[in-house]
Amino acid sequence: MNRHPVSLHISLAPRDLRHARAILPHQLRQLAGAVEEIVFTIDTLGRPAAEAGPELPELEALARAGSAAAPRTVIRHVDYSPARREAVSRAFFRRGVMPRQTYRVGPFHAYFDGWYATTQPYVFHLDSDMLLGGNAWAWIGEAIALLQSDATIFTCSPLPGPPRSDLTINQPSRREPRPAGAHAIAGLSTRIFFIARPDLVNPAPRLPMELAHWRGRLRGWLLERTSGYALPEDIMSRHMDRLSRRRVDFLGEAPGCWSLHPPFRNPEFYRRLDEIVRRVETTDLPDAQRGDYDLNGSVIDWTDAQTEIAQNRWWRRLFRK
Repeated sequence: MNRHPVSLHISLAPRDLRHARAILPHQLRQLAGAVEEIVFTIDTLGRPAAEAGPELPELEALARAGSAAAPRTVIRHVDYSPARREAVSRAFFRRGVMPRQTYRVGPFHAYFDGWYATTQPYVFHLDSDMLLGGNAWAWIGEAIALLQSDATIFTCSPLPGPPRSDLTINQPSRREPRPAGAHAIAGLSTRIFFIARPDLVNPAPRLPMELAHWRGRLRGWLLERTSGYALPEDIMSRHMDRLSRRRVDFLGEAPGCWSLHPPFRNPEFYRRLDEIVRRVETTDLPDAQRGDYDLNGSVIDWTDAQTEIAQNRWWRRLFRK
């Protein structure tokens, strides 16, 4: 099978090691043989490798071992130097130098720094916790054909959740006539997307550097003294809308390709992660999980994680602070 002219980009951080031990090899089993290039960006927040923590060497070793099937592999730490931030900002934004983090203290520069390092005509981006079922090699070929055939499509992704027989999904969407199992979904997600690189790097027009809504900025400042910048996916989603373009997620020809996202972390998740990966790769999942993008209670009990989050709402954290 011929490889596709695609850069697979996977975002990593040392804190991801615990789930990456199972999920990163899974992602690379699905994709390393299908793409020309794999770019790993490891976000150490600008700290030297010696100060990034004991997880870093093992994370880099996982990336090297799993990507051996790809013709080209790049493992790089996110570069926070002023010169790099300025160069990357010019490649994506109209003006200004992008912040290090968002108002939620999530990655901002790290995403764009990684995408800037890709070289192939298409980019398939994955966060380090995304699971993929089905035949990703065939799906990538269909995704390229779809983007080439319809200029109104800005980005696409595998079907959200393992497929139901009627190919419906739990996310709000509009059914598309083609390809198989296609849905138009509002907004771009930086967890997973497939895009033509010219629409991502050096886009025309460039992206605006946008602040978050005033409530988000206020909350971020009160809790973490953040700079107040919007999430990259929100900026890119509004850019897509201004261009009157859209996102289409689809399954493709049988067996197709679909994604699954673990929304929480709890002890049971880590204990059963190898089993969960095996069940995704063999599509051994209950009917209640089908059509659902988030790994749900039919597969794993999230009660303790949901309780912890409910007890740690932002206003509670602010009160404690």
